[in-house]
Amino acid sequence: MHSSVELTRTSPPPPTLPPASGPELLQQAFTSFVAAADLLEHRYADLQEEVARLRSELETANSKLVRTMSRNQQMAAYLHDIVESLPCGVVVVAVNGDLELCNPEAKRLFNSRNVRTTDFIEWLRRRSEGKGANGASLMPDVSIRCADVRQKSSAGTQTIAILRDTTEERLLEQERERARRSKALAEISTILAHEIRNPLASLELFAGLLVRTPDLSIDAHNWSEQIQAGLRLLSATVNNVLHFHSDGTPNPFCLDLCETLRATVGLIEPIARQEEKTIELSMAVRKAEMTGDPHRLQQVFFNLALNAFHAMRPAQTLRICLRLAGSASEPTIRILFVDEGCGIMESDLPRIFDPGFSANPNGSPGLGLAVCRKIVEQHGGTISVTSVKRQGTTVSVVFPVTGDIR
Repeated sequence: MHSSVELTRTSPPPPTLPPASGPELLQQAFTSFVAAADLLEHRYADLQEEVARLRSELETANSKLVRTMSRNQQMAAYLHDIVESLPCGVVVVAVNGDLELCNPEAKRLFNSRNVRTTDFIEWLRRRSEGKGANGASLMPDVSIRCADVRQKSSAGTQTIAILRDTTEERLLEQERERARRSKALAEISTILAHEIRNPLASLELFAGLLVRTPDLSIDAHNWSEQIQAGLRLLSATVNNVLHFHSDGTPNPFCLDLCETLRATVGLIEPIARQEEKTIELSMAVRKAEMTGDPHRLQQVFFNLALNAFHAMRPAQTLRICLRLAGSASEPTIRILFVDEGCGIMESDLPRIFDPGFSANPNGSPGLGLAVCRKIVEQHGGTISVTSVKRQGTTVSVVFPVTGDIR
């Protein structure tokens, strides 16, 4: 702001006139009055100019102040919106212990943990006094970090607390731990299955040779068949573990699905005789070629037959039907496993392909259907199950046909 100007002007002293009287004296007085009026007019003009300049400077300063206040208000509103929308809780406690700020996330955490704001402020006070306040017991699964900010205007300190919900992190850590344990279990299971499979195959071979020995007694023949059936059940369990935990792809080549199904039924028959159950095989075609891995497909048919046996009573029949499906341009083969067993509850149907789930309350959870779905999908097929409680279950497996059909 400019300094004020001097309001008085330096004027030459009035001329010294000889003494006069009468009209001359009046003329002198009038001349002095005019000179004073002129001087006063100039002083007034200077004063108006200074007032106008001061008013302009004041308006400029006031305009700057208004803009600064507006920016401060916008910044304060912006910071308030940020604090209100933060994914973590923010609590500010004043020097006198009053609550200055508690954003929505902090209120949500307090409500979800049944903690009152006054209890939390008391916890902060005990912490600041070094009385060993335990935040973990106050709010489980919440990370609490505090900072004391000294106020220049007072001798006390303001406390700021940041609260973060760690429930999701804890669940993720638990999930990672389960995944690590599952991986370790899978590795151990795979190693054990590999170690068991080789001697198991030798035992199954020798059991088959015993069954075909012509001079065996009837009892020895029956015992040999039971050994053979038990070894095949054990082999199926080992193969399920290997197939479920294996990340490898099938070793496909052109095969006859009808022949693969007949061979699998031959493997299942000793088990069916042991459990006093019957298998009926019907095929609408004599040959259906497709690209696939015969060992894995046999595992699928073996698992489906064993599941049916578990649900059936002695003297009941498992019907296995192979039918031509699809269209002339895209033919498919549908294989049905129809049992007369106890059936599956409707509420359990969505879960039957989950690893470890068993619809049989007397059986241990297995991998049979989970392995079936994995192998079927690897071969480009589909598998579905329909069941009626106490009437039986039908499993439908559909494969694309890539070769000759007769």
